[in-house]
Amino acid sequence: MSDPKKPTEDQQAPSITPDKAKQDRKMKRRFNLQNIILGIAIGIMLGVLYAQNIVDYLPNIVPTLMAVAIAFFVLLTILILALPSISNYFIKRYTGKEMDLESVAGDIQKKTNSIADAIANVVLIKADPEVKRNIRTDLPDILHYLIFSRLRSGGLRLLLTVFAAVGGLMGTILLYNQNQLLTGQNELLLNQNRKIDIQTSLMESERRGAQVVLMGNVLEDMSAEIQRQKNEGVGNDSTSYELSSSLIGRIAATSQGFMPYKFLQGDTLTIREYSLERGQLLLALLKSRIHTKSIRRIYMDCTFESAYMHNFKLKYADLNYADLRRAELREADLSGASLSGANLNRADLENANLIFAKLIETNLKDANLSYAHFNFAKLDRAHLNGANLHRANLSNAHLNGAELNEVNLNGASLIDAQVNKAFLNWADLNLANLTRVDLSDTYLSEARLKEANLSEAHLVNTHFNGADLRGADLQNADLQGAIGVSSEMLKFCRSIYQIKGLSDSLITTLKKEITTKPELIDE
Repeated sequence: MSDPKKPTEDQQAPSITPDKAKQDRKMKRRFNLQNIILGIAIGIMLGVLYAQNIVDYLPNIVPTLMAVAIAFFVLLTILILALPSISNYFIKRYTGKEMDLESVAGDIQKKTNSIADAIANVVLIKADPEVKRNIRTDLPDILHYLIFSRLRSGGLRLLLTVFAAVGGLMGTILLYNQNQLLTGQNELLLNQNRKIDIQTSLMESERRGAQVVLMGNVLEDMSAEIQRQKNEGVGNDSTSYELSSSLIGRIAATSQGFMPYKFLQGDTLTIREYSLERGQLLLALLKSRIHTKSIRRIYMDCTFESAYMHNFKLKYADLNYADLRRAELREADLSGASLSGANLNRADLENANLIFAKLIETNLKDANLSYAHFNFAKLDRAHLNGANLHRANLSNAHLNGAELNEVNLNGASLIDAQVNKAFLNWADLNLANLTRVDLSDTYLSEARLKEANLSEAHLVNTHFNGADLRGADLQNADLQGAIGVSSEMLKFCRSIYQIKGLSDSLITTLKKEITTKPELIDE
């Protein structure tokens, strides 16, 4: 007698209902789908990581890939055509029975006949005899046709799919190979065009080289004229001599004839056009003992636009009112030089030495002055609109009344510089060191001063309308009478400790807004 407390076998093994089995199958399919998606994602990721390496090696393996693709397609075609013989061989080998397509077709025909009889005798037992005969006759043919047409269409689809895949692969490989050939041809054409440009430039430089002879003749005549004045003792003083009007005219004509052109630097052409001859002519004039009066006349009539003077030694040179537009003066030594009134529009003065130089009313608009050294230089009333002074050293420089609108002074040093009554509207002064700089009465509207150091700066009556002072250091700065300064602007500064010149109302507003840093405001 069974124990009533002991669960029976049916109770111990809960039955699996059809709904539960269906749900399990659905979960299994979902799990398999997730695995497939995950595998595809991993494959795409690995493909992206190694795509460049594959592309690099692809040109070397293109013939092999094409041969493998063609061989695979041919092999698959043979397998599909030989499938009946192959299947008969393996059935006989592993079952010991003879079987071919005809026997398989006969078995299928018998089974379809049996199905048709069953349907006619059981399902359609009360149907008309004519209908039963039609079912017995037509249904086996229909089933037989469906089965074999399905097999044939499946094999054909497989063959077409493989053919399309192989064709696509071969097409892609051929297109890639053709693209590589076109790329190589384009590079070859570019190299040929580059060589043609170099050859043309060299021919132009050779043609211009003939003009150097004229410059030599002019300089010989200038030397002879100076020597004659020395011998006659008619010089203005012991160190300088005036030149005749005819000789100055020849010098002017010579400088006009030395047009700028591209030339080789190493194995590449210069990006911009320069005149080597104009640079050499100017250097020769500066090294000769010519009186200031004659130099002024020469600068008035001559042009030294695009003169190439890279790394030239021009200390204390007299370049007042000289035409030096687009001149190449990178790393040139212009310390103590006088460039007042000179035109240096778009000139390249990167890393040039301009310590103690005089650039009063000089036109430096759109010039490149990055990393240039202007310590103690005088740039009063200079025109520097749009100039590039990135990380330039302007410590102790005089820029009073200078036009510096839209200038790039990012990271520049202007410690103790005099910049009062200047124009720095829309200027980039981010990260600039402006310690103790005098910016009184200067216009800084819409200027960018993010993280700039303005500690102890004189900002009396300075215009700050729309300026960006986020992260700026204004410790001990004097903003007496500053225009456009608001609490909204100052509360984002890095430091406004002991700032001077703020109104009581502005200080009160700041204390309310900067609740976490009340000690930054000095009353």
